[in-house]
Amino acid sequence: MNFYKVNTETQQIINFQKSHGNSSNHFIFYINCGILINDLINNQRELKTESQSDIRKRIQDISEYFTEDGIQLSNETDFDNLKDRISKAFKEHIVLYFDNYSTKKACISEMVNKNGLYKNEELLDYLCRKNDSDLIMKYVENVKKMLLKNSGIERTEKIMARFENQLKSNGSLTLELENVLKTMGNKGYN
Repeated sequence: MNFYKVNTETQQIINFQKSHGNSSNHFIFYINCGILINDLINNQRELKTESQSDIRKRIQDISEYFTEDGIQLSNETDFDNLKDRISKAFKEHIVLYFDNYSTKKACISEMVNKNGLYKNEELLDYLCRKNDSDLIMKYVENVKKMLLKNSGIERTEKIMARFENQLKSNGSLTLELENVLKTMGNKGYN
């Protein structure tokens, strides 16, 4: 089940997703939130499913009222308590979250700072079209730090080479950016 809101620069979705591992006496579902930037790729985008979103979060990533992955229902579930937690999460966190990310600028900043490799080609293409070398540099540095921390030098070098090719094809590869893409041992990346 999906609920949508269309803004001038973004589209937002709340998705209720049931788990595939449900049984007759134990049911799990997820509340997913997604944001799509209308012109990240082109002006003809329409958000139909949460998986199309440029920024995706589960309720436990937005609200302190949920810490577990998935909301579990069983014979022991206190439904009044659950209803209150969901209501508070929406009123206090999810509405604010969507308000904070209703503009393209806020969403691009979030993607640059926290999206990692998710939607990386679309984001790099967008930043190149906008000729925003500062944000390109920040994004590449953030991804590189994340990769070196979690994936090691070999995978990082492969992805940085892919970024370099994409930036070359867009005409956005500066000497400074090329140095960031190729240098693995400085700026605290180790």
